[in-house]
Amino acid sequence: MRKRRVKDHLPKISVIIDDDRWTRCNDYDFWRNKIEEVSSAVGRNALEFSVLLTNDKEIQNLNLRFRGKDHPTNVLSFYEYSPKDVACGMAKGFLGDIALSYETTVREANEGSLELLNHFSHLLVHSILHLLGFDHVNDRDAKIMEICEIAILKKLGIKNPYD
Repeated sequence: MRKRRVKDHLPKISVIIDDDRWTRCNDYDFWRNKIEEVSSAVGRNALEFSVLLTNDKEIQNLNLRFRGKDHPTNVLSFYEYSPKDVACGMAKGFLGDIALSYETTVREANEGSLELLNHFSHLLVHSILHLLGFDHVNDRDAKIMEICEIAILKKLGIKNPYD
């Protein structure tokens, strides 16, 4: 019997939940499936990255250690390849790490009258785009990134978060 080679187009995602509040509202499989759904909507085959679902204390530690900013934030992206390497097609395999804070994500959703899952999806899309070399350091790049985010979120049935 001959083996058939099947190309793997599924995302390769590692999910770590280190704050129980993430699993109080939904279980591990739910979050993993949501992350895979968002990753697939980005439209790139077989993305590889890890996601840490954490809290303000841990994300503040990461923000201080890697960015020199001593305060919590909603999400951090740590890319494996430089944006230039990604743009030139040199990025292969593992793209990097993403960390999301429970408290800040929930607070922002509440303050903006947003559905938590929609806000979570937006933050995840934003982070994946960073891993793929997008940034928002200037107005032009920010606009390009925003257009991409809106298009991807639309695929997920989520309205424009910038309206």
